[in-house]
Amino acid sequence: MIVLAAMLLCLLLTYLGMIFTDVLHRVLRATGANVLARLAGIVLATLAVQFIFDGIRGARLLAAE
Repeated sequence: MIVLAAMLLCLLLTYLGMIFTDVLHRVLRATGANVLARLAGIVLATLAVQFIFDGIRGARLLAAE
């Protein structure tokens, strides 16, 4: 139940962010939008590296025998 509530909250926040894009852009201006884009890129890169490490661990490529 908690996971479903978290997913719905995330979906709602994403939906609201898409609806109020113009308002957010006016509030953040160009600099704020660039900062958010860079932060999102860092989070995406971090997730990608974590997925790679999880795949290596799951494949047991670096396991000591």
